[in-house]
Amino acid sequence: MKVYDFTLKSNGLKIVYIEKKDSEVVAMSLIGKCGSVFENIAGTAHFFEHLSLDGSQKYPNKKDFLSLVMDSGGSVHAVTSKDFTEFTTKLIGSEIERGLELLSQAVFYPIFDKKSIDKEKKIIIEEYKRALTNDQRQLFETLVGLSYKDESMNRMVLGNNKSVELINKDVLKQFWYKYYHPNNFVLSVCGNIGEKKLFKMIEKYFGDIPKGGYVKNKTFEYNKESNLEIIKRENAIQARLMLAYASPERNSDEYYASLLLSSILGKGMFSRLFQIVREEKQLVYDISSWNWTGLNRGLFYSQCGVDEKNINEVIRIITNEQDNLATKKITDKEIDIHKKRIKSASLFEIEDSVQLASHYSQLRITLNELVTLDDEIKKIDKITPDEIISIAKKIFNQKPHIAILAKKINKDQIITLQK
Repeated sequence: MKVYDFTLKSNGLKIVYIEKKDSEVVAMSLIGKCGSVFENIAGTAHFFEHLSLDGSQKYPNKKDFLSLVMDSGGSVHAVTSKDFTEFTTKLIGSEIERGLELLSQAVFYPIFDKKSIDKEKKIIIEEYKRALTNDQRQLFETLVGLSYKDESMNRMVLGNNKSVELINKDVLKQFWYKYYHPNNFVLSVCGNIGEKKLFKMIEKYFGDIPKGGYVKNKTFEYNKESNLEIIKRENAIQARLMLAYASPERNSDEYYASLLLSSILGKGMFSRLFQIVREEKQLVYDISSWNWTGLNRGLFYSQCGVDEKNINEVIRIITNEQDNLATKKITDKEIDIHKKRIKSASLFEIEDSVQLASHYSQLRITLNELVTLDDEIKKIDKITPDEIISIAKKIFNQKPHIAILAKKINKDQIITLQK
């Protein structure tokens, strides 16, 4: 598998081509720095994502527009996060031009039809109501809000009922005009097309789009003081716990050590938390640790479902294992197991062409350079036990943020963690 990286000279669109010679399908990801942290009215970025697939200047009818991909058996999807909005499509290889045209039209040739805006507004409000019933999502949003001082990190990507009602044609057009230009996007294509042939097709559908102004990455202020928030749910059968710390950004040299640290602490059946909290103590069914990274930020957190009466005991176990990783050298055997787990997960990912295209587009736009899976595996292989201790000290010596969803427990019943 070869990976190529090039840029359209006419407008600065960055392109990654992942050549899979044995593939009969083509998958594409078009991603831009135009997520919710860039908006003025909460929900604007997500609202435009909805509107972009309702039709375009060339194909104003939604069914005609989506037929570009759907009629050939393909699929199209879009998602908005804090940092990015991403559009993906998957088709059989011979229909690649249909996918390229759809992405080009959706992103760079939208129509701001009032009927479509009114329709999508109603749909988004229903989506927001559904999100409020997702306890896991609400708890994580609370955790992020505790961890950062920035207002843009203290709101849902969807916005809310009031903010969505404020979004109109002018708001959407202004947002699109400011952020939706080729030099703020990365197009990743995975399949068996041929580099020269692909470049000509991309030139055809994207080459005439004018470039825009430079979009500077947002910076975020981490809240260094410990915070605790409890979401009460009268119908909660089981409590959920999340505990977080600031961690290295995705473009940091320490990122891969923190990734390995999260695997050792809480990824899978061989992780320390799984073995102790679930297997030895039988206090939980699920427990895990994660790195949540983006543009200029990183958050390391552990989470689990637990009976309310056992919350403090689980917090003690988690923090005790964190301290162990920051003070006691990990064995070569344990670190090798988790290196293999991370490498395997990366290799499993390339089996799905959409995931592979998405992986490369997100990596390219975040790091502003091409980093291949082979490059990432080499960086993971070089991590030493001493680096694990170093990154564990850096992360776990901070004051934590804790978010809990429960039925009865109050703040004064949660143990205080001092650092």
